Amino acid sequence: MFPVETPGGVEVIRIPELHTTSEERIVTTWYKKVGESIKKKELLAKVETDREVIEFKPLHTGTLLYKVEGEQTVSANMVLAIIETTSTSIS
Repeated sequence: MFPVETPGGVEVIRIPELHTTSEERIVTTWYKKVGESIKKKELLAKVETDREVIEFKPLHTGTLLYKVEGEQTVSANMVLAIIETTSTSIS
């Protein structure tokens, strides 16, 4: 699964390693803005490669704290988004 649960109630969603002919991955669609609530398994973003479109969904309900900007090219293991999964703030 793409998301990784980290200590402190934060879920980090990273770009996975993919076996495609191109290393280019482009964030094509965001469904949430920073500060908005998101539910477990709700569609957060779509990333396109040369062969497929990958949908990213968090494993937990929470608040979107961070996301990469707009339609940006991203690489494997890059942080795509961070979700705060508890009422504990990380600021």
